[in-house]
Amino acid sequence: MYVMRTKISNLVAHVEELKKSEADYKEKYEEAKSHRERVEVDLSAQIISKDRDLASKDAKIAEFKHRLPEALKGLEEEKQKTESQEIDLITEKVKAETAEKERKVSLTT
Repeated sequence: MYVMRTKISNLVAHVEELKKSEADYKEKYEEAKSHRERVEVDLSAQIISKDRDLASKDAKIAEFKHRLPEALKGLEEEKQKTESQEIDLITEKVKAETAEKERKVSLTT
């Protein structure tokens, strides 16, 4: 009978240990679950933020693409204006050189 009581006591103690272990595991499970949920919420917020950033950048890119032809047209106009000014400068230089040569010829004659 003593052996049976000892076995029963041991089994009861083992059951109590198992219950405590189960409670510990449940607590750890709940902590892990809570942590996972926080991480998911955090990641969702980051994704939403990145999506907004990308949408904003897409809008800027679209605006730049829209304005690009106008900017290129302006650059082409500036290029033509510069080329015209270069031609005018060359013409003025040639006129000045011609006038200088004519002046030298008229001085020598």
